[in-house]
Amino acid sequence: MPIPEPIAAIHSSLLRQAAPIFAIFPHPSDPPPVSDALSAVLPLVRWEGDRGTYHLVIFTGSEAEALTMHARLQRLEFGKRRGFGSVKVRVRVGETEWKSSVFPQKQQCEWVLLISKKVMQQENLAEGNPVKLKLELL
Repeated sequence: MPIPEPIAAIHSSLLRQAAPIFAIFPHPSDPPPVSDALSAVLPLVRWEGDRGTYHLVIFTGSEAEALTMHARLQRLEFGKRRGFGSVKVRVRVGETEWKSSVFPQKQQCEWVLLISKKVMQQENLAEGNPVKLKLELL
């Protein structure tokens, strides 16, 4: 039996009003939202610590803001932050790809990603070289 015209119009109106709610609370069978991605070209920095020498890149500006926002959203979603406030990432430098974490610095105006010696050798990187990075925020 078809739905009477006035009821169909009300039903349609209610669905339009409920659309934003469905965006906030997706159906469990819906695929997860697409994760954020960042691209940057940053200089490779050498840092000497108590336990050795490390090579890293430092994210500042809009990239740092995006990482900070991602960390805040994860904290809201899961109710806690990850160790040291870090964010899991999938990194691509040239042809080399790996999973790692980026770490906030004291005021979270910058984030640090460590680059291993193995990656430096595979991509022929040295201190001071610009590093073209692609990050997928997980």
